[in-house]
Amino acid sequence: MFDTEHDIYQHFASCIVKAIPNPNWETAYLTVAISGNATQQVCGYFTANNPKDFDYDIDDGADMDAQVMEAALSLRNIHRARENSDAFNKFKFTLHNDGTFNVEFKYDTDFKYAESLNGDSQEYSDLLAYNVIDSIESWEGLPKDHPRPWLH
Repeated sequence: MFDTEHDIYQHFASCIVKAIPNPNWETAYLTVAISGNATQQVCGYFTANNPKDFDYDIDDGADMDAQVMEAALSLRNIHRARENSDAFNKFKFTLHNDGTFNVEFKYDTDFKYAESLNGDSQEYSDLLAYNVIDSIESWEGLPKDHPRPWLH
């Protein structure tokens, strides 16, 4: 269904515009973390003169269930084919209400480590004990100076 990056970005933009309940939004974002054939999405938008971001569900703007996930996985596959490697495991799509957009990609080694663990394993429990899973899964990831005892 999604053959080009242009098709994918157009799909993200269309879903965002349809999904945001506030017509006065100025900037919206979609962050995606990809683990195997699954995605984790965080969506938010900003309005004028308000530093607080508001949540929205991008799937509300899609025509079918899992369409946004399919687009995200297609984007990864296009990059894999072009770069012949895992170029990224997280990306952030930012859309402005004038139609301009920006896409940032990153390969997060902490996220790669966490996704490689069995959810029932001691190593995964240790990550939970360190209270870092949410940070690892976020767009920002762990700060560079954060201790990583699970790597020692």
